Amino acid sequence: YLSGDGLGNFYLAGGFTYGIFKYSPEGKYLNRFGSRGEGAGQFSAIHAVRVDSQGRIYVSDIKGILVFSPDGQYLRTLPVQGVAFGMDITPDDQLYLITNQPKVMVYQLGKD
Repeated sequence: YLSGDGLGNFYLAGGFTYGIFKYSPEGKYLNRFGSRGEGAGQFSAIHAVRVDSQGRIYVSDIKGILVFSPDGQYLRTLPVQGVAFGMDITPDDQLYLITNQPKVMVYQLGKD
């Protein structure tokens, strides 16, 4: 799974590596965060990754949407009814999720 931010960096979500890899616009490896597990900031099964206008990284996992700071620090988990398989963020920071319910969920993301 792949997503980019407004600075040209891109994020690769590794389904079997249970991590998020950050690369520069030139393709240089910058950072890796996340691991397999049930704890805060850990992944069970990654389904999508997106970045908002603040640079926060949203990762769809079977536990919900895990939110990380631009430097990869875990911030919180957004609850989801079911599992979000499709995810997108609009320019005005609305997070759209399509779940296996089937259901569309919308979050208005804050500036915090």
